[in-house]
Parts: sequence; C-alpha cells; structure tokens
Amino acid sequence: MKNFALLLVALLSAVAISCDDETTSLVNSPQTADGEWHLVQVTGSIAGVNDVFEPATITWTFNEDGTVDVINTNTNAQLTDFFETGTYNFLIMPNEDAPEMCPNVMMIENMNFGCQSGNEEELLLTNTWADGYQLRFIKMD
Repeated sequence: MKNFALLLVALLSAVAISCDDETTSLVNSPQTADGEWHLVQVTGSIAGVNDVFEPATITWTFNEDGTVDVINTNTNAQLTDFFETGTYNFLIMPNEDAPEMCPNVMMIENMNFGCQSGNEEELLLTNTWADGYQLRFIKMD
C-alpha cells in the first residue's frame, strides 16, 4: 500500500511539472471584473489623454462566458471610449510584456488592456508601460 501511495504521488508530481505554465495560468473568467461597470475615465497614451465620462454613458458588463457587453452612448468622437455598443470576447492571460507590473493582463478582442486592479467599487485596467491607457470604472448598483 505504501508503494502504491508513493507511485501515485510521483505520477501526480510528474503531471503537474509537465504542464505548460502559459496554458495553466490562462484564466477565461474575470477575477475582479465581474458584473456591470461604468467607464468614468480614460487617461494615458503619448497624447496625454484625460477623458471623463458621466457614469451612465458607457457600461461594460463582464460575463462568466468570457464576453463583455458594452453599451456606449458617448456621442463625442473626440473622446477615447474604445468600443461601440456590442459584445466582445475577453480573457485573462499571462503578462509577457511587463510581468513585474502584474502576473496577468486582460485582453479584449486581441487588445491588451493591461493589469487589473481594484475592489468591489472601483476597477482599474492599466496598460501604461507602453504608452497605453488606464481605464477607471465604478461599480453599478
């Protein structure tokens, strides 16, 4: 029985070691970004963007199936708001560009929105290491 237990531990260890880190760390569901959020500010880029939105203007709803529903009623084409109204695919994947900033980044339609941080009331998506943007959201009630 003792030999069987040792064999089982060795086998499980071999399987765990042989897994590809990139594949096993890929998460297809949101961590912080679950539910409905209002996009209220976009800052950054080499142009020094600082666009502010009223809370009801742009809503992103992160779904468990790896999609985000965007409702965008912004009519000012000069403001950086990223997506028109629609449903887009997203996933959380390993941060290969700046892993010292965070272990994972959020990708939406193959666009890197960077590190995800925040709490139950505020969500930040930060990709400022490559003249990118920071998006600030507040939670909908």
